[in-house]
Amino acid sequence: MNGKGLSEYSWLIIARLLSRNYSVRTAFEYLRKTMPDDTGVQRICEHLENGGQLADVLSDNGFERKLRFYVRYLPLGQSIKVTAEELRIVRESRKKFVSGVSYQVILMICSMGVLLLFTKVVLPVMIRSLDTGYRKTASILLRFRIIALIQNSFLILAAGIGLSYRYVTITGKQELLWVFLHRHKRDGRLRVIVTCAMARKLKILLDNGVSILAALKIIRYGTRDPLVRLLAFHFDEKLEAGEDFEKSLDMDYFDPRFHSLCLLGLKGDDFPSALDDYIDMVEVTLNAAIKRISLVFQGVCYLFVAVTVVLAYQVLLLPLEMLQQF
Repeated sequence: MNGKGLSEYSWLIIARLLSRNYSVRTAFEYLRKTMPDDTGVQRICEHLENGGQLADVLSDNGFERKLRFYVRYLPLGQSIKVTAEELRIVRESRKKFVSGVSYQVILMICSMGVLLLFTKVVLPVMIRSLDTGYRKTASILLRFRIIALIQNSFLILAAGIGLSYRYVTITGKQELLWVFLHRHKRDGRLRVIVTCAMARKLKILLDNGVSILAALKIIRYGTRDPLVRLLAFHFDEKLEAGEDFEKSLDMDYFDPRFHSLCLLGLKGDDFPSALDDYIDMVEVTLNAAIKRISLVFQGVCYLFVAVTVVLAYQVLLLPLEMLQQF
């Protein structure tokens, strides 16, 4: 159902009331009394009073869209807590990623802007007053063309990667792409990312009192990430086929470190802590990789700007050099 829906804050109030053993209807009645002008609360209360199901009246905003799935499998209080925790982790991850790459993105945009400004605005004006047949002038212009070619090639490559990713996501071929990469043993980094994403979802559900088997079912049918869903599908299928939990962890699509740490956790009867250890390990590895890539990218951008500035300086000196020839 479309509509604005309740705020995340309102849902967390409902979860707290439910944790104090109030009924769902009583919790919403309390919310209606404290928020009489909230049309979303009024709509839900009226829907429940008419005997409707809560899932049928939830809106399509981010929080309620997730909540609408979970309430089909879990009590409302658990569903709210799981949804809130998932969104909190997504926000934190996005914030870390943006803070980690924002400087490099700004640096890239500025370096390309400097080159564009000089080649499209400054350089044409200066060239009109120079002898383009002069050997050094022609050499500098050639270097500018080479730098512009490198920049355009990079932009075309980035656009190609972006369009390819968009095509794969729109057509829903992420699973086929992963299977192809896995078959050719080129999915190492992707396997780590997807395994970590599934471990996060599994940890959230376990922390909120959901059993392992039920949590796998929920991830298998509920996540919007098709790759996590594929991983949970294979995991769940092995369990349904009667394999022991320990054996089901030994799967090619899992990161090998996940398998090893989970076995240690099971032996110590502390599987959730094993998930925490794995997530922390992956975060350290990925953060180090992002930092290395950022440093390389940063160095390339600095070099790009330095070469542009040096060539610009040489262009500025050309009139003096040409005068010395007379």
